[in-house]
Amino acid sequence: MPSKLCDKNIVIEFPEEYFVYVRRIIGDLFNEQNYRDIRYRVYSTWKHGGYVATVGDRVTHDLLDLGIVPDIAIIDRKEKRGSAPTIGIELFNGYDLVINKKSTINMGLCSLIKRRLVNKPWLFVVEGEEDLVGFPVVLALPIGSAFIYGAPNVGAVYVDITEDIKREAKSILMRILGSR
Repeated sequence: MPSKLCDKNIVIEFPEEYFVYVRRIIGDLFNEQNYRDIRYRVYSTWKHGGYVATVGDRVTHDLLDLGIVPDIAIIDRKEKRGSAPTIGIELFNGYDLVINKKSTINMGLCSLIKRRLVNKPWLFVVEGEEDLVGFPVVLALPIGSAFIYGAPNVGAVYVDITEDIKREAKSILMRILGSR
């Protein structure tokens, strides 16, 4: 797939008909019955040299409550369009304020995430919405890493970054770009 997907000048407007792809659970679900077990998956990912990223205020907050500081955390200070739990920036080596408007994907996050991995743990605070930034996360993280996102009223979804996951994310984005 073309490297232009991680070009900072690309902001992809996510068409309504493509939301079906992001509303389905694509990893392993952790809910209130098994949520504490998520830490074993995180530790295993780290043990094997991978990185762990979180997307969402609640999932980031809940991991921090378990004593886990993700390598990359992406929040927008909102939960279900209301206020979100406070995330202490002092737990991270630094933070960036980034713009990602509703129903868009700022693909510049891809190269920025790659650059910030060397300074992990790193926090991204999104002005707008972080709902769709799983795409740049998947493309930025190396295979063997993971990202965890919140599924409102359901739990947290743990996604192992594999070649298949990267290929699926690229395919969806290329279809959107091709339909412009």
